[in-house]
Amino acid sequence: MPRRDHFHAVQRKFYQSRRFRNPYFQHVQKKNFVPLIAGICVVAGAIGLTCFLLASPRFAYANVTVEGTTTIAPEDVSSVVRSYLGQSSAIVFKRSNRFLFRPDALRKELGTRFAFESLEIATEQSNIHVVVKEKTSQLLWTSMGRTYVVARDGLVIRELAEAEKSDQAAIFASFTDLNDVAVTIGQQVMTPDEIDAIFRFHDHLRAQLIPFHETRMDRQIGKWVNIITDVGYGILIDPSADIDIQATNLDTVLRESVPDQTKLEYVDLRFDDHVYYKFR
Repeated sequence: MPRRDHFHAVQRKFYQSRRFRNPYFQHVQKKNFVPLIAGICVVAGAIGLTCFLLASPRFAYANVTVEGTTTIAPEDVSSVVRSYLGQSSAIVFKRSNRFLFRPDALRKELGTRFAFESLEIATEQSNIHVVVKEKTSQLLWTSMGRTYVVARDGLVIRELAEAEKSDQAAIFASFTDLNDVAVTIGQQVMTPDEIDAIFRFHDHLRAQLIPFHETRMDRQIGKWVNIITDVGYGILIDPSADIDIQATNLDTVLRESVPDQTKLEYVDLRFDDHVYYKFR
């Protein structure tokens, strides 16, 4: 009897373990798609909200104001800003959107066209404010057929527009690079000491009533500076030497040895007290 009870107990446990199931009556558990659907809705909502924020005109910069320009037309600066705002970002969106706008990128964009003493970019609602301070400039630099405005420290500020050339040429000193070296905005084409020395010699020429219109530079053959006078002859100087002595030597030669300056081809003042000149 105990043996039979033990047998029934084992069978009962075996049955309860459910090792044997009727294949025709198996229970199919239903899958729960609610979390998946909820996740898809959340992702779709996030994408939709992002697209709305990046594409809505409500969040776009539409107005540009420029302050502080003197020789540069404000429209030229705002044109660069608007060009940047029109650039594509993430393929379908524009940089004009406040969430995609990058002040440093705009600053770099402006730096490819202008070299400012200072540049501030501020945003307010749909407005972009650009406040600049131009570098002081008194010379034009021509190379490869293009003319640039150059600051007193020798840095290239910007390229001169064709419409400005006639007006600006009467104001600024004109320098020509005979080597035709390519120029980039922000590049230094001359040192401040060179510019100061050449301008000092220009002042001497004005004091001696010698009109001139162009200063030519040649870097490949040393310190070669040739100032072209209005009557056609050139004056070669060394900007690293004593400018006052060179100007005095020029005055002496012209008064004592050159009765007719229109027949001169050049006067060379680069060799201390030895002055060389040649007639045509």
